[in-house]
Amino acid sequence: MKKIIVTLSLALAIVFAGSAYAQTLDKKSNDTKKPQKEVKMQNTQQQPEHKMMTPEEKAKKSVDKIAERVKDLTPEQVKKLTALHVTSYEQLDKDRETNKADKEKMQAAMKASFEKMNDGIKNILTPEQFKVYKEARQQKKAEGDMKKKDEMKNPPKESKPQKEGVKK
Repeated sequence: MKKIIVTLSLALAIVFAGSAYAQTLDKKSNDTKKPQKEVKMQNTQQQPEHKMMTPEEKAKKSVDKIAERVKDLTPEQVKKLTALHVTSYEQLDKDRETNKADKEKMQAAMKASFEKMNDGIKNILTPEQFKVYKEARQQKKAEGDMKKKDEMKNPPKESKPQKEGVKK
């Protein structure tokens, strides 16, 4: 009888010690994980806060992307492209503001602005440069279309927040 009691108490001690050790491992592994980036919230509607870029910042970003694709841009072409993009983005911002209520008008105005910008780019770049630029845009568009198709076939799964202390 004593052997049975000693064996049972020893088994219970091992089980409790093992579970206590596993809990300390979970806490340590949670502490070493990188903290997730917190999304700053504004207003009472809980919308994420994001900085709106100025037309000049947007233009610089766009011209930098063009310069990556079309390697042999001259400084004069860069200046002309920057000026074109700044005026185009300013017009886009105005169009967005005036056509806020009517989505179709906004889309039509934006399409016209982008076509005008594309014509301006065509006039600034040489025919060879424009061909490279156009091919790069088509490739980028095709990649985006493929990504959309993949997302439609395999939509991202929503992850439910995990309760503390519960392991999967």
